[in-house]
Amino acid sequence: MTEILDSTTIVDTVLNVTSVDLTELTGFEADTTIVTGKITIADTLSVIDTGNYFTHPAFWVSVIVPLIAILLPTIRARYREKRELKRLKSYAEYLTTSLLSSFQLRARVFGKLSCQLRDINTRERHYLGSLGNTAKHLLSLSPDELFSAFLGGKSKVTDDDKKHYKNILDAVEYFANHDEYGKRNFQQFMADTRRYETTITENLDRILRMFDRWVSEGKEKGVRPSDDPVLKGADRIISKWQKGGKTSTLTGMHEELLVPLKPHCVSHDTDPRAMDMLELIIKCNTAFMNLTTAHRIYQNAFLQTAVTLVKKKRELIAGLAHFFPEKKVKDTDKTRNNL
Repeated sequence: MTEILDSTTIVDTVLNVTSVDLTELTGFEADTTIVTGKITIADTLSVIDTGNYFTHPAFWVSVIVPLIAILLPTIRARYREKRELKRLKSYAEYLTTSLLSSFQLRARVFGKLSCQLRDINTRERHYLGSLGNTAKHLLSLSPDELFSAFLGGKSKVTDDDKKHYKNILDAVEYFANHDEYGKRNFQQFMADTRRYETTITENLDRILRMFDRWVSEGKEKGVRPSDDPVLKGADRIISKWQKGGKTSTLTGMHEELLVPLKPHCVSHDTDPRAMDMLELIIKCNTAFMNLTTAHRIYQNAFLQTAVTLVKKKRELIAGLAHFFPEKKVKDTDKTRNNL
């Protein structure tokens, strides 16, 4: 195997000559002379026939080899730079491709959440936690480093290069911010809906316990429900709701119980019991309307998030196809068709 010498070895080998046969160097007929020390260009020229500077081997040895020794560090630096650029391009390609799957997962989650919130009775709400720091790793590179990584040493930068790079960078920044923002948004949604649902549940329980107390007090006093208009009307409405099979849904509770019970209490505004129940009914209705509004607001917000994620994902795919055509990245996700 041929040994590869570094620049120092080459220079020392060529310049630090310990013995030189001047007959071989000059072509002159003379006694063999041993010279110890370094051969300089001037020394070489002094023993070469003036007309043969550029054809004599000694000239090229004394000029070209030192020149190579001077240029070798630059050549090595260029090689290391290209090798690092290649590594950086592979790293950026890997991270960007990984980020693509994160976009797809997030879009599906928010698209599904938006669909679930169309029904106020749904309890199936799922959210993915953090999907890693892929976007943050990409953003840890400086903009110039990231752009160079995608260009991969390309000397001429086109408008398409700039456009796709900007789209990729926008998508990466969006996802980096979205990962935390999406989590906070979902947590706020859960907190709001839980608060309204708790208000409904607590006040509904008070309404039913209040009705049971009316029945017990009537029995103690010997008053039949048919002789108590407030109790009779409430009994009819509550019994119908309980037998109708809609006690487990919020919409059933609102439509079958609260809606008819409210005017019944209003029509007996002279009875303190009816006014006490009306107060609880109003609290239930208010919480139900707030819950309905929250569902609508978050449904639209989650839908818009899903649409934006799909849009950014498409831009990411286009950027990958532009900078890494050999990968042939395709959009196989069908989330956009369900939005």
